[in-house]
Amino acid sequence: MPDVATVPAVAEGAYESAIFQERSCSTPGHVTSMHLHRDVAGATFYHEERTLGRDPVNGYHIYFHPRRDRLEPAVQFLEPGLPPLNEWRLLASKAGTPLLLRSQADVHDGRFTAGSHHFPMDGTGLAPRVLLVFEGTLRVGSERLWAGDILALPAEQRTFHIDAAADLLLIHDRAKVRATSRC
Repeated sequence: MPDVATVPAVAEGAYESAIFQERSCSTPGHVTSMHLHRDVAGATFYHEERTLGRDPVNGYHIYFHPRRDRLEPAVQFLEPGLPPLNEWRLLASKAGTPLLLRSQADVHDGRFTAGSHHFPMDGTGLAPRVLLVFEGTLRVGSERLWAGDILALPAEQRTFHIDAAADLLLIHDRAKVRATSRC
């Protein structure tokens, strides 16, 4: 396995608040040297990535569009611990969450055991949502998903069924309703 494998996840511009830059897998000890990024607000910054620990790491770079232009760039780090079993935890939003977003998006995470479960809804049922599967297998409607899969959820999708214990991330884009499709 190479030190780093990068896979495009969702095309830029697919959602108003969040775009998925890349998904990567790196081996322990790998260092991605200092390199330049341009964030979605147009600001540039340099950073370095280092893989710690003894096991390969899968990672996602998720960039959020700010709700207004010319905000100072900001980076946040969090070791959130495990979310409660069989419920969604609001991990990031514009206020009152461990990670603060300067966009119109909410980020939930959850660990789920086998059985049927519900997605959190935004009240209107119209906000685009993207589901990332970190571990496990599940079914969403007629779609079967495995670890590493990313799915743009239909607005009407309210439930999912876990086949094997799963760790999930869900992003609600509250900025603007747009048509979505399978990633």
